[in-house]
Amino acid sequence: MGAGEELTRAALAGGLTGGMFTPERYHFHPVLDSTNREAMALAQAGAPEGTVVVADGQTRGRGRLGREWESPRGENLYVSMVLRPAMPVSHAARLTLVAGLATVEAVAAMGVEGARLKWPNDVLVAGRKLAGILTEMAADGMRIRHVTVGVGVNVNGRAAAFSPQVAARAVTMADILHRSCDRGVLLAALLAGLERWYGLYAQEGFAPVRRAWKEWALLEGQQARIDTPAGVQEVWLEDLDAEGFLLVRSQDGERMRVLAGDVVLF
Repeated sequence: MGAGEELTRAALAGGLTGGMFTPERYHFHPVLDSTNREAMALAQAGAPEGTVVVADGQTRGRGRLGREWESPRGENLYVSMVLRPAMPVSHAARLTLVAGLATVEAVAAMGVEGARLKWPNDVLVAGRKLAGILTEMAADGMRIRHVTVGVGVNVNGRAAAFSPQVAARAVTMADILHRSCDRGVLLAALLAGLERWYGLYAQEGFAPVRRAWKEWALLEGQQARIDTPAGVQEVWLEDLDAEGFLLVRSQDGERMRVLAGDVVLF
């Protein structure tokens, strides 16, 4: 099979059987600068909810907080989805948690054991990063116009081939399973999971997503360093609150609610 062939529209058509992600809304590119950038451009031009952008490789892949996401061609999964949720702007960050839940379930279904969620946007295995989510929003005042949810999963490459800084904290599915994985099968599972959880959220609210997310999460009793706009603190993680924010306890026992920040686990 040629590079990227398992990710083409023809290859994925049989797995795009839900109501939101359909073959007509699926866009595959051998190389893009960034799937999120392309998906945002399509959304701004009026692309419908359920539009999917996939690339076999990226030249300017992006992670959270402006970090580079190393994106070699022919190895890993780089996908962005356009959503148009009927929710307040203040709730948009919950979609990162919805996408994380779909991602961790998809990699587990492919045989990866021990995958866990780290708030707000990472999938880890044994403390190393397997996948990440980047969510970007466009809004008119308090009304969401669209949200682009980007997911990157380290699939068939080897972590040792990344730059030294990334290799020290990354892992791939091939590293874990000692075999290659079909990226098309993984993507179909991810999209099906996202459609399911996104639909459940629309019908029942955030509570069922929160319950499921916590079952996969590294939370209670986990020590971490949190880098927030207010500064860096060492804390113990406690819970995910009903709004999707992180509850932590400081070293002096103060309980705090973290709305945004970079979490580094010890």
